[in-house]
Amino acid sequence: MSRREKLLKLLECLQSVRIDKEYFLKYPEAILSLNYVMARFVTHELGFKIKQDDPKVFFSAKYIPEENQIAIHLRTPVKDEWNNLHDFLDIDIYFPRAELDKIKELLKNET
Repeated sequence: MSRREKLLKLLECLQSVRIDKEYFLKYPEAILSLNYVMARFVTHELGFKIKQDDPKVFFSAKYIPEENQIAIHLRTPVKDEWNNLHDFLDIDIYFPRAELDKIKELLKNET
């Protein structure tokens, strides 16, 4: 199997993981703006990036009270220039609400 075929297989596997959309629709959502994203795999020459200030980017945050956590969601068209691949990148990050205090502190100490 060629390196390109392996990368395409990896992308196919990543796309097969799905969560019921109803789960995400039950919480209010804040639509956020985003300037730039670059996602790289450390052990492969595979790196997806978006165009600066791409209007097709969807970036949002939700508070999930049952878990006391914040969910950040990013969905965007991306391109891997090394392998000439085009796809959609879908990232979900969940973190404890208390971590927002660290971010606020970071911004407060801005010089």
